[in-house]
Parts: sequence; C-alpha cells; structure tokens
Amino acid sequence: MSIASIRTCRLLGATVAVIGCGSVGAPVACALAQAGVGRLILVDSETLTWPNVGRHPLGATTVGRNKAEALAERLRADFPHLKVEHRACGLHQLIVHDEDQLAAADMIVAATGSWVAESALILCWPDPGWIDAFSGDLDQFAFEFGFE
Repeated sequence: MSIASIRTCRLLGATVAVIGCGSVGAPVACALAQAGVGRLILVDSETLTWPNVGRHPLGATTVGRNKAEALAERLRADFPHLKVEHRACGLHQLIVHDEDQLAAADMIVAATGSWVAESALILCWPDPGWIDAFSGDLDQFAFEFGFE
C-alpha cells in the first residue's frame, strides 16, 4: 500500500470535533472535509447573522439558521462520502450531555473565541496529552494526519 493510500485511509478513519463554526471554525471545517477527514462533529449554539456573512463560508441564504446545522448540511452536500454531524449547543452543554462525542474525537479544534469555554474543554478532557498537538511540532502533527 502506498503512503498516499495509508494517509487516505487514516484520514477517512479520523474524527475531528470543531467547536465553534463561526468565521474561524467554519473555514477550518471546510478544509478538514476537503482534506478527507471521515467524520466531522460540528458544534455551535449561535445563528448566522448579517454581519457574519462577509467573513463566513455560508452565505445570505443561511442567515438566521444555526451555524453548525447549516455548515453540516453544506458539507454533507459537497462531500457525501464523509460523515458530518452537528450539535446546536454550546461547549458546556456538549460536555455535560454528550461528552462521548468529544471522547471519540481524534482531534478537537477549539474555535470559540471564548477563553472560558476553551478552559472548560481543557479541564474536562479525559486525556490532557492532546494539548501537545498544538504546542508541539505542528508540522509533524500535520504530517501524521496527512494535512501537508
């Protein structure tokens, strides 16, 4: 099996949770889908508003809709071979009611812009070693997951 095939299989088997589907998290989720990550869990409690339209991958037709739901719908249409789920809730609600989703993730992207929410994630995560992925060698991390 070639290295490219191994990476493709590894990406298709990966689960990434994107917490926050705004003007930072939504483009990250799109890039992950384009890279071939097999399962995305999108989490956001907010709706898209008109001031967000200019800097968000979702357009005017989704104003008033939940960001995670609308983004999941778009990614499912664009990448039907991927599994894209959404949770229309905040990080705190996810931790309390659906922590298994976070535990199943190979990687968590925290794009909330909220230090309080991201601190709660760090405190509640069962394996604090995941932080090393962000503070260590990002090139090696990207290579291992095939994001080069």
